[in-house]
Amino acid sequence: MDLNYLHFNIGEPMRSLLFIFVLSLSSISFVSCSKEESVEVTNLTPEFSELQSMAFGLEEDVAKGRILSNSTQADKNIIISAVKRSKTAVLALNSDSGNISYIKVLIETIREYQSASKLARDEAKLDRYFKRVSDIASRYASAAGLDTSSLKWKQFEYSFSDGIAPFGSYADAGNWGTDWQQDMSLALIKGTGTSAWLISPEFDLTDIDSASLEINHMFGVDSNARETGVEFNRAKFIRDVYNLVVSTDYEGGDPSAAKWTKISMGKLPTSVDFHKVKSGEISLDRFTGKKITIAFHYDANSKKVGRHYLNWNIYDFKLSANKSIGEIESRPSSIFTDKVQGGLGNFQTVSTSADGAQWTYGSGGGNEFAVINSNGTESTTWLISSKYDLSKVESANLIIREIAKNLDLKNAKILISSDYKGGNPSLASWDSINHKSYSDIIEDSWTDLTAGPFDLTDYIGKEVVVAFEFTQKPTDRSTWEIISLDFVGKGEGITRSKVDLTFETPKPVEVGETIKEMNLAEFFADLVQAPVSGSPADFFVNKRGESQNIRISGYKNKNDGVIRLLSPKFDLSTLAADSILIEHSLNFAKNIDPKELIKIYIREAGKAETEVLLSFEDFPLGNSFNISKSGPALIPASLVGREVEVIFEYKSTDPHFTTWDIYSLQLKKMN
Repeated sequence: MDLNYLHFNIGEPMRSLLFIFVLSLSSISFVSCSKEESVEVTNLTPEFSELQSMAFGLEEDVAKGRILSNSTQADKNIIISAVKRSKTAVLALNSDSGNISYIKVLIETIREYQSASKLARDEAKLDRYFKRVSDIASRYASAAGLDTSSLKWKQFEYSFSDGIAPFGSYADAGNWGTDWQQDMSLALIKGTGTSAWLISPEFDLTDIDSASLEINHMFGVDSNARETGVEFNRAKFIRDVYNLVVSTDYEGGDPSAAKWTKISMGKLPTSVDFHKVKSGEISLDRFTGKKITIAFHYDANSKKVGRHYLNWNIYDFKLSANKSIGEIESRPSSIFTDKVQGGLGNFQTVSTSADGAQWTYGSGGGNEFAVINSNGTESTTWLISSKYDLSKVESANLIIREIAKNLDLKNAKILISSDYKGGNPSLASWDSINHKSYSDIIEDSWTDLTAGPFDLTDYIGKEVVVAFEFTQKPTDRSTWEIISLDFVGKGEGITRSKVDLTFETPKPVEVGETIKEMNLAEFFADLVQAPVSGSPADFFVNKRGESQNIRISGYKNKNDGVIRLLSPKFDLSTLAADSILIEHSLNFAKNIDPKELIKIYIREAGKAETEVLLSFEDFPLGNSFNISKSGPALIPASLVGREVEVIFEYKSTDPHFTTWDIYSLQLKKMN
């Protein structure tokens, strides 16, 4: 009887009835197996009956083009044959469970299926069937005394299309994330100065005889010509940075508390030209009989690899075993992430000093952040987060991503409180969250840091606020950036609300009377740029959230030259001003007096012979983006009553490629 013909050509209402009828005749029908034997089929067990139904469903999907329609004919033939032969062998085992020849046929069909190439969309449906076939084959083979160690079936596979979970991640600086590239999902890590772990769920191999791992991955190793402290060594970096490790005692949290065994990654990527490879089968047999955790440890210690360009992409992770490993429990995942985006948002800044540095919004290096730079004063300033409601959280840890430059961590505290109500932060009760730095903060270099994981068990069911306390001395030249707060754990979610601040930062005392003030960026289209020498950079408008300023930097193109920017003209015969104040900042001026690189002149409009260099006492230190108020500087008596213009002169030369931001110009009356 041609079951396929009947199955595909009868009407839909009759199909299920026919199937029941055929099975009811099984006690008197015969099925031919691949070894050309006739096997009488007795009443099918529920397990075998369901498997036969799945096989018929796959054959129908193939016939109607729902699966394998885009596979090669060779692969299609292999898979169709595997389905038919496995169906036949299962029917035979139903009546003679100890017949080794039928068990071997079943094992052969699994290997046939595994040898064929499959599209991902087809593989999911086919895998469900052959996973069941594999479980039956393993069980019957073991009962018959056959060695099943070589019969491995995929027990777990993940390609990071839905984020990190069920994996977990842990880092003391830059951490693993997920992305899509060239229509492929992946987990990725890049940069140096971090020890970052991508940690699998726990796999129970206690009843397993044989297990293996396969990964599809890519890593990049490229030389940074500006790195002079550590010699570029591709082979050494590959050997030291990229580690596949296994632990039998990891219980969560900090992976350094567990013991890890480094294992081979099989075939390795070349580390150039985005070359990704499939590792091939990596044996885990030495760990059978145990519960294991597998981790990708990206160990990019800056002292060993410098600031060369490194990255690691993981596209697919597949674990196979000869028996079922049971249910997989996901590692704790992100419940809520509060990122700085487009501005400070719910984050707020308060200070005890009118002259203290303030937290502002910034962006750079592909990140957005709240940033504070030392400005030469002695003061304490706080960045206050949202209020986070943990009433629906079962368990959670807090992880904070931050970036620092020349920062003394003793003066940069991360605090958490459940009783802060918006008043003076120094009067609330706070607990400290420790920074974690894998390597020392390198002078004049940007360092990724991670604070936490900080256990929030004591705060579950409460509302909490996080504060970043920045204390500076006049000699400091540090920068601190906060990128995100990530709550990782279990629960329905976290809601946030803006803290109602009742404490106000003291207002600065205005010096003199402001006669006229202008943001020069608003008039930029009318301003004149005048190159003086060399091949200088150009001034341009720099937008920061809702604000803007004028910026110039010679870093990108390594410009060597001098250029001037001329302000609008001011008629001092009608403006009763005698002084000038400039709000500006200068960064990346190292081992040089900033006044050698930027100068501010005033002259009678269009008359070079009247030009005078203005003398400012409070000049930017040259090491941050913090705004300095330079002045008021006295306007020369010879120019009083004249029409004047202010000249901003910028010089860049190797290695001094500074960034100068000009915010406002104020005409003041001091007398």
